[in-house]
Amino acid sequence: MLHPGRSGCRRQTGLRDGRESECDSGVGREMKRILTVGLLAAAIVSASEAQAADKELRVVVMDPMAAPLSCACVKGMGQRDYQQLARQLTEHVGRPVKLIFEESLALAYGRVGRNVDLIIGKQSVVRFDARQMKTPVRLIAQLSDPQGKTQLTGVVVVRTGGPVRQLADLKGHTVVLGPAEDEETHAAAQRLFTQHGLDRATTFNTADSLDAAAYAVADEEADAAVLPEFMPLLLEACGKIEPNAMRVIGRTRPVPFVGVFASDSVDGKLEQLLLGALWRVGDDAQLLAALESKRGFLGAQEAADASSGWTDWRGPGRRGISAHVPKQLPDKPRVLWSAELTGPALAGISATSEYVVVPDKDAEIPLR
Repeated sequence: MLHPGRSGCRRQTGLRDGRESECDSGVGREMKRILTVGLLAAAIVSASEAQAADKELRVVVMDPMAAPLSCACVKGMGQRDYQQLARQLTEHVGRPVKLIFEESLALAYGRVGRNVDLIIGKQSVVRFDARQMKTPVRLIAQLSDPQGKTQLTGVVVVRTGGPVRQLADLKGHTVVLGPAEDEETHAAAQRLFTQHGLDRATTFNTADSLDAAAYAVADEEADAAVLPEFMPLLLEACGKIEPNAMRVIGRTRPVPFVGVFASDSVDGKLEQLLLGALWRVGDDAQLLAALESKRGFLGAQEAADASSGWTDWRGPGRRGISAHVPKQLPDKPRVLWSAELTGPALAGISATSEYVVVPDKDAEIPLR
C-alpha cells in the first residue's frame, strides 16, 4: 500500500530490510542524517568525558616544606605529606593523581614534559619559573602554615659574636641576598635595606642558592645574609651550621608563601572540583596534621583578607574564624579608642592594623 510521504513523494511501507525506496529522500533522509550525527556527537562526548575521568592529574610540588624536598630534622616541620592530599584529590575529582616533587618547574618538565595541571610551591618561585618557561598559571588557593598564616618573612642573619649587632651596623659591610626568585630574601630584603638607608653604603651580592647564602656567613665570606625565616632552625637541626652560630638582627615584611596554581589545562569545571577538595582539608584534622597546616587551604582573596585584618562580616571569608585568638581575656580590657554611637549597631566592625571601621547611622534619620 502506498502512502504520501512528508516530502511530497510516495514511500512504500512495510520495508524491514532497511533498504530505501526510490522516493526515500528529502526530509526523511535529512532526519536520518541529523539523528546519526546526534548519536555520534553523544558518543564522542561520552567518550571524551570517560577519557577525562581516566586522565592522570599531574601535580608539581615545589613546596620547600614538602617531605621529599626538606629534611626530617625538626619534628612537625618540613615534613608535609602531599601523598595524603593526592588521595583526597583523587577521591573528590575522580581522577588518579601523579605527584612530581622538584625544586623548579624546569626540572619537573624535564621529567614529565610540560603537560601539568597544578603547581604547588612558594608563590614567588612558581611565578618566576612560569615566566621563564612561558607557562600561563593562575593562583587558585593558598596553604596556611601551623600558625594559620599564608605569608613568609625573610630574616637578616649575622655571625653570633661578630661586630654587627643591628641593621645600622651593616653600613660598609657585605650582605648576601637570596636568589631573585625567592622574594622574601631578595626583593623584600632590598626594600628593607632601602628603608633603613643601607642601599648605597652596603655591598650586596646575590647567592645562587639559599644554602650558599647561609654558608657565606658561616664561612666568614660575608657579614650578613637574608634567609627564609624557617631556614636557620633547619640548618642547625640538620648539622649544616653550628648551634647558635647565627643570630637574627632584622626581618623583611611578609610576602605570600605557598600557593596552588592552575595551568590552562584546568577548565572552570575542574577548578571548582579541585577547590572543593582543597576546602575540605580544613575540616579534616588528619590532613591538616599531614600538611602542617592550621587552617588548610584558603582562597586567594580570603588569604589576603586574613593577613590584612578583620575586613568583612564575620571576618575573612565570612567564616567566623580568627587565626589569632588570645588564650585568656583580661578581667578589665584596656581601652585604646572609643567613640559614641547614635544608637544600636547596624553591622559588625571591620579592622586592619591601622583602621577600625564602625557602622553607624545619621542621628537625624530615625530607624524604621
